[in-house]
Amino acid sequence: MDHYLRGLGTDLDLDVDRMLTDDAALRQTAEHAIADEREKWRKQALDEFQKAGGRPVALPEETSPQSYTHTDRNWYLAVGSGMTNTTGTVTVVPGDDGKPRVSLDYQVNVWDRYNWDPGKNTPIGPTEVTDADMARLHSTAQDWPESSTCEAADRCSITT
Repeated sequence: MDHYLRGLGTDLDLDVDRMLTDDAALRQTAEHAIADEREKWRKQALDEFQKAGGRPVALPEETSPQSYTHTDRNWYLAVGSGMTNTTGTVTVVPGDDGKPRVSLDYQVNVWDRYNWDPGKNTPIGPTEVTDADMARLHSTAQDWPESSTCEAADRCSITT
């Protein structure tokens, strides 16, 4: 809120690692997006591995952007809703047993433009704060873009 009221309008980096820990909605959105693509990505990577004669391959992958709304109260009040997708690399290498070993290294990306939407309101304690009230401060305050990715890519193994 301070960022808005000071009228900076500069980009604000979000702590996506913390968001993933704290907020079930973002975590589940990312998990479901990966689950929806996992088998397709695995098959594509194994096909490329075979075409490469069993040599290691790495394929970049990306899920479609999806909207989500935070369920953690603190993240909801700080960010509200946003967009997310997952980017990563599916890698296939020969395993010690001669069978291909498939893995996925990925990161979760989040972005939004912090702004105020007509018709919305948020109860904060005994007060009902409307987006219209906040938007009226726009003569001195300024919206800003928010975005970030998780610091360290999570690692997920896909077994074949």
